[in-house]
Amino acid sequence: MILFSIIQITGDPLAAYTMDSTLTTEDILRLRHYYGLDQPVPIQYLRWLGSVLTGDWGTSFISNVPVTQLIAQRLPNTVLLVVSAYSIVLIAAIVLGTYTAVHQYSMFDHLVTTVAFVGISIPSFWLGLLLLIFFAVGTRNLGLPFFPAGGMYDLAI
Repeated sequence: MILFSIIQITGDPLAAYTMDSTLTTEDILRLRHYYGLDQPVPIQYLRWLGSVLTGDWGTSFISNVPVTQLIAQRLPNTVLLVVSAYSIVLIAAIVLGTYTAVHQYSMFDHLVTTVAFVGISIPSFWLGLLLLIFFAVGTRNLGLPFFPAGGMYDLAI
Protein backbone atom coordinates (compact mmCIF):
# COMPACT_ATOMS: atom_id res chain seq x y z
CA MET A 1 0.00 0.00 0.00
CA ILE A 2 2.90 2.34 0.79
CA LEU A 3 4.54 1.65 -2.57
CA PHE A 4 1.29 2.32 -4.42
CA SER A 5 0.83 5.55 -2.45
CA ILE A 6 4.33 6.71 -3.38
CA ILE A 7 3.61 5.95 -7.02
CA GLN A 8 0.37 7.95 -6.80
CA ILE A 9 2.07 10.92 -5.11
CA THR A 10 4.74 11.24 -7.81
CA GLY A 11 2.25 12.78 -10.21
CA ASP A 12 0.58 11.98 -13.49
CA PRO A 13 2.14 8.89 -15.11
CA LEU A 14 1.18 10.24 -18.53
CA ALA A 15 2.83 13.64 -18.04
CA ALA A 16 5.56 12.76 -20.52
CA TYR A 17 2.94 11.93 -23.13
CA THR A 18 1.11 15.23 -22.63
CA MET A 19 4.29 17.10 -23.62
CA ASP A 20 4.25 15.39 -27.03
CA SER A 21 2.46 17.70 -29.43
CA THR A 22 1.56 14.86 -31.81
CA LEU A 23 -0.85 13.29 -29.30
CA THR A 24 -4.37 14.62 -29.23
CA THR A 25 -6.59 14.88 -26.19
CA GLU A 26 -8.45 11.80 -27.41
CA ASP A 27 -5.15 9.89 -27.54
CA ILE A 28 -4.37 10.86 -23.94
CA LEU A 29 -7.87 9.82 -22.83
CA ARG A 30 -7.48 6.50 -24.65
CA LEU A 31 -4.13 5.93 -22.85
CA ARG A 32 -5.75 6.80 -19.50
CA HIS A 33 -8.46 4.24 -20.17
CA TYR A 34 -5.96 1.63 -21.40
CA TYR A 35 -3.83 1.93 -18.25
CA GLY A 36 -6.89 2.23 -15.98
CA LEU A 37 -6.02 5.72 -14.81
CA ASP A 38 -9.60 6.86 -15.33
CA GLN A 39 -10.74 4.50 -12.54
CA PRO A 40 -11.09 5.53 -8.87
CA VAL A 41 -7.94 5.13 -6.78
CA PRO A 42 -9.22 2.12 -4.78
CA ILE A 43 -9.97 0.26 -8.03
CA GLN A 44 -6.53 1.22 -9.38
CA TYR A 45 -4.97 -0.14 -6.19
CA LEU A 46 -6.80 -3.45 -6.40
CA ARG A 47 -5.85 -3.88 -10.07
CA TRP A 48 -2.24 -2.94 -9.27
CA LEU A 49 -2.10 -5.32 -6.31
CA GLY A 50 -3.54 -8.14 -8.40
CA SER A 51 -0.95 -7.54 -11.10
CA VAL A 52 1.89 -7.42 -8.59
CA LEU A 53 0.79 -10.64 -6.89
CA THR A 54 0.41 -12.51 -10.18
CA GLY A 55 3.82 -11.36 -11.47
CA ASP A 56 2.48 -9.05 -14.17
CA TRP A 57 4.71 -6.06 -13.49
CA GLY A 58 4.13 -4.44 -16.84
CA THR A 59 6.41 -3.47 -19.68
CA SER A 60 9.34 -1.07 -19.55
CA PHE A 61 8.57 2.22 -21.26
CA ILE A 62 12.19 2.55 -22.33
CA SER A 63 13.10 -0.90 -23.67
CA ASN A 64 9.57 -2.21 -24.32
CA VAL A 65 10.49 -5.49 -22.56
CA PRO A 66 8.56 -7.06 -19.65
CA VAL A 67 9.87 -5.78 -16.32
CA THR A 68 10.12 -9.30 -14.90
CA GLN A 69 12.45 -10.23 -17.77
CA LEU A 70 14.67 -7.21 -17.05
CA ILE A 71 14.79 -8.12 -13.34
CA ALA A 72 15.60 -11.76 -14.18
CA GLN A 73 18.50 -10.61 -16.37
CA ARG A 74 20.04 -8.52 -13.61
CA LEU A 75 19.21 -10.65 -10.57
CA PRO A 76 22.19 -13.09 -10.75
CA ASN A 77 24.74 -10.26 -10.78
CA THR A 78 22.88 -8.48 -7.99
CA VAL A 79 22.86 -11.61 -5.83
CA LEU A 80 26.57 -12.14 -6.53
CA LEU A 81 27.33 -8.56 -5.50
CA VAL A 82 25.22 -8.74 -2.33
CA VAL A 83 26.62 -12.11 -1.20
CA SER A 84 30.20 -10.98 -1.90
CA ALA A 85 29.78 -7.66 -0.09
CA TYR A 86 28.05 -9.16 2.95
CA SER A 87 30.63 -11.93 3.18
CA ILE A 88 33.48 -9.42 3.24
CA VAL A 89 31.67 -7.23 5.77
CA LEU A 90 30.79 -10.18 7.98
CA ILE A 91 34.35 -11.52 8.02
CA ALA A 92 35.78 -8.04 8.73
CA ALA A 93 33.21 -7.44 11.49
CA ILE A 94 33.95 -10.75 13.21
CA VAL A 95 37.71 -10.26 13.03
CA LEU A 96 37.64 -6.62 14.15
CA GLY A 97 34.98 -7.26 16.80
CA THR A 98 36.91 -10.17 18.27
CA TYR A 99 40.19 -8.27 18.28
CA THR A 100 38.67 -5.17 19.89
CA ALA A 101 36.84 -7.30 22.48
CA VAL A 102 40.13 -8.95 23.49
CA HIS A 103 41.98 -5.61 23.49
CA GLN A 104 39.26 -3.54 25.11
CA TYR A 105 39.91 0.21 25.61
CA SER A 106 43.04 0.11 23.44
CA MET A 107 43.77 2.80 20.85
CA PHE A 108 42.72 0.36 18.09
CA ASP A 109 39.43 -0.34 19.91
CA HIS A 110 38.67 3.38 20.08
CA LEU A 111 39.59 3.81 16.41
CA VAL A 112 37.35 0.94 15.27
CA THR A 113 34.49 2.19 17.46
CA THR A 114 34.83 5.73 16.09
CA VAL A 115 34.93 4.52 12.48
CA ALA A 116 31.87 2.33 13.16
CA PHE A 117 29.88 5.21 14.64
CA VAL A 118 30.85 7.52 11.77
CA GLY A 119 29.89 4.80 9.28
CA ILE A 120 26.49 4.36 10.91
CA SER A 121 25.90 8.12 11.08
CA ILE A 122 26.67 8.95 7.44
CA PRO A 123 23.73 8.50 5.05
CA SER A 124 24.44 5.45 2.90
CA PHE A 125 23.48 7.12 -0.38
CA TRP A 126 25.91 9.97 0.26
CA LEU A 127 28.74 7.68 1.35
CA GLY A 128 28.09 5.45 -1.67
CA LEU A 129 28.29 8.45 -3.99
CA LEU A 130 31.55 9.62 -2.40
CA LEU A 131 33.06 6.13 -2.64
CA LEU A 132 31.93 5.87 -6.26
CA ILE A 133 33.58 9.18 -7.07
CA PHE A 134 36.77 8.20 -5.26
CA PHE A 135 37.16 4.64 -6.53
CA ALA A 136 35.64 4.87 -10.01
CA VAL A 137 36.68 8.37 -11.03
CA GLY A 138 39.65 9.16 -8.82
CA THR A 139 41.51 5.91 -9.37
CA ARG A 140 40.87 6.04 -13.13
CA ASN A 141 42.49 9.48 -13.21
CA LEU A 142 45.50 7.95 -11.46
CA GLY A 143 45.75 5.26 -14.15
CA LEU A 144 44.16 2.51 -12.04
CA PRO A 145 41.03 1.39 -13.98
CA PHE A 146 40.22 -1.41 -11.52
CA PHE A 147 36.93 -0.02 -10.20
CA PRO A 148 34.38 0.53 -13.01
CA ALA A 149 31.43 2.77 -12.17
CA GLY A 150 28.88 0.36 -13.57
CA GLY A 151 28.31 -2.90 -15.34
CA MET A 152 29.67 -6.40 -14.86
CA TYR A 153 33.22 -7.11 -15.93
CA ASP A 154 35.29 -10.30 -15.90
CA LEU A 155 38.50 -9.72 -13.95
CA ALA A 156 40.30 -12.48 -15.89
CA ILE A 157 40.19 -10.50 -19.13
